[in-house]
Amino acid sequence: GTYGTVAIVLSMLLRWRGLAAIESDYILAACVVSQVIPRTGILYLAAWAGPATSGSGGSFALGLRAWHLIGATLVAGILVASIWPPMPSVIWAVAACGLILVLLKFYFHRRLGGITGDCLGAAVQFQEIAILLTLLVWMGSAS
Repeated sequence: GTYGTVAIVLSMLLRWRGLAAIESDYILAACVVSQVIPRTGILYLAAWAGPATSGSGGSFALGLRAWHLIGATLVAGILVASIWPPMPSVIWAVAACGLILVLLKFYFHRRLGGITGDCLGAAVQFQEIAILLTLLVWMGSAS
């Protein structure tokens, strides 16, 4: 509906402005990390919150196994470590995403009884924004 459209537009604007404000030396790393970490994060959210429905998000959550989490975490760690030089900012970005996932887990579980595919999509958006904001804060404090 209307609120969903507004949320999508605001999310796009925040991510666009975040990327536009990042220094050119860090843009490739920001693009990769802002995609890898959130997609790994939704695996944890789905595993923790469980399914709310039998739709695609619920089926995804039910199909997750520990080895999926371990494998995704290892691949994400390797990708992020290989492309991201400013390590302190990565630690803060991962911590911000972790906090977002914990809050969303409780919210979705309380409101819906678990997650849906839309919940996972929203979680990705929140995490992408958090990573870009974390990088911008780090760049501001490093200069």
